[in-house]
Amino acid sequence: MKAKRWAACCSLLAAVGCQASEGAGAGSDVRATGGLSGAVAAGGTSGSGAEGARGGRPVAGDAAGGSLASAAAGAAGSAGVGPGGAAPAQCDLGIGTPEAIWTAYQANPSTHPTLPNNSFAGYHYGEAALPSPNGPLIDVRTFGAKGDGTTDDTEAVRKAIASVTVEGGVVYFPDGTYSLSGPLFVQTDRTVLRGQSRAATRLVFSNSLKTGYATNLLGTKSVWSWAGGLIWFTPKSKNTYVDGATDVTKKFSESWSLGPELATITSPQQRGDTTITVGNASGLTPGRLVMLTIDNPADLSVLKHLTGGGAWADAYDWGSGNSGQVLGAPIWWPVAIAAVSGLTVSLRQPLRFELRAGWNPRLLSIGDTIRESGIENVTVVMKRDYKWSFAANHLLEPGWNGPWFNNAVDCFVRGVTVVDPDTAFGTSASKNVTFTDIELAASGPERIDHHHGTTTREYSNDILFEHFKITSKPWHGINVERFSMGNVWSNGEMEHGTFDTHRNLPYETVHTQITINNDGKRGGSGDAGPIMGARFANWNVDVKNGIKDMIGDADIMPSGSVIGVRGCSIAPPGTSMSAIDASGTAGRVPFPPNLYEAERALRLCPAR
Repeated sequence: MKAKRWAACCSLLAAVGCQASEGAGAGSDVRATGGLSGAVAAGGTSGSGAEGARGGRPVAGDAAGGSLASAAAGAAGSAGVGPGGAAPAQCDLGIGTPEAIWTAYQANPSTHPTLPNNSFAGYHYGEAALPSPNGPLIDVRTFGAKGDGTTDDTEAVRKAIASVTVEGGVVYFPDGTYSLSGPLFVQTDRTVLRGQSRAATRLVFSNSLKTGYATNLLGTKSVWSWAGGLIWFTPKSKNTYVDGATDVTKKFSESWSLGPELATITSPQQRGDTTITVGNASGLTPGRLVMLTIDNPADLSVLKHLTGGGAWADAYDWGSGNSGQVLGAPIWWPVAIAAVSGLTVSLRQPLRFELRAGWNPRLLSIGDTIRESGIENVTVVMKRDYKWSFAANHLLEPGWNGPWFNNAVDCFVRGVTVVDPDTAFGTSASKNVTFTDIELAASGPERIDHHHGTTTREYSNDILFEHFKITSKPWHGINVERFSMGNVWSNGEMEHGTFDTHRNLPYETVHTQITINNDGKRGGSGDAGPIMGARFANWNVDVKNGIKDMIGDADIMPSGSVIGVRGCSIAPPGTSMSAIDASGTAGRVPFPPNLYEAERALRLCPAR
């Protein structure tokens, strides 16, 4: 078993450009072969992973997020080269690569000043294959669905989903066109909506959330502009069908459901630490997901810490006029307990920020979540009845929204296309959700413009979007906001959009190995604080239209990294303490080519 794991590690490291050597008798001299592509980006199968470092989405249904052994079987590609196109030097389990910033990261992955450790992103921290359950198989036609494109199949499909028991099941859609007039709530664990084939299984929604579910307003703004989905994964206690209601304003919540305090944290800790000391460990057990919470005092110490500290944070105008939404807001970080020994608690992940006595660090219980559920092999079509424009429709969208996860943990989307959405895919208050092999498309020029591509909101953590393609034209592109941390966009093709934030201090985010026509706009209210928090990393990004906004803007990235960005200028970092690598403007591909894949390989295959 040890030898098998070593071989798998060698292949993973080779896939991000390293040559691993165990020493005499190891028999493992593995040369660089390129980025982990296809499903192998999260450890998938060999059949889904051999299409090169940027292209090549996995075949729908292949494992994406697989075991170490399956990742090793599929690690192949074309872009695993070192600086200037040369093959990388031997790096003995990742140590000593020619990129200085990567070398420094390897020495201390969780404390690097400008790179985040986002290796834990994705389903089960990127350590397990996405589930492919065989059953129980629940065919929607057994419940009366026709799939003929004219019959309203909403109630039949809802009955099929509701029939899933606690053991879980596969709600199966044979090829066909299923007409749906209202949302589908998935509210049981281990529940997978699966189409027979992506191209021929079509879920067609004839009503938005506003007309097929309920009105939801924040003042004059439609909450469905940024939240909710017509395929909605959430525990029933959070949100569900409404009987005869036409308005859920003030009844809807998208944040985490939190319970009583479990323990105070009595030890000061540094970012990157993996243990804490608590006052009472009686309610803490290994495997339990808890909410590590700190206060956000008026002295601005937390906000400055989350923007990297130093001159940039000190110079920022934290007045309530432009930061009112973040002043005083609690900081929540969902984390699992790995072990408990007396009053010492080991965490499943390294701390993302410091714990100081004046911040009142503590652990809270988390309420209901949905787990191990997902959707795969379908095309979701919105019969959106208007041509979107910013002037006429922004923040008034009725909610033609695709799969959306709320209070979801270890869930997934695989092999799904969404056509003509307001917002295509999203999460809020969720953790370790993988979106792989997804596409955003338009039926024609009248429907190409829309609001969001992907959204990651409200303390969402460790969300992974990989092997994604955007051919529609979202105003904002790929979004992250509201104290969300540890999220990754990897291996994408964006014909439109931008690397959007809506402010509210999203923190430690990676965009890597992405080609983009950077024509979108960032969002966020003027009183929502800085554009981003510390350690945003734009790594190996190819900009096709020369616009640097949000990609080459090192001066607005506190303690971030702009490495290997090609096709646009790079703004000088100024006081932001960001690391930049201007050689990308000359066409150079950075090493390693995919930051997330390299971080993950390093963590799963450490030196022995």
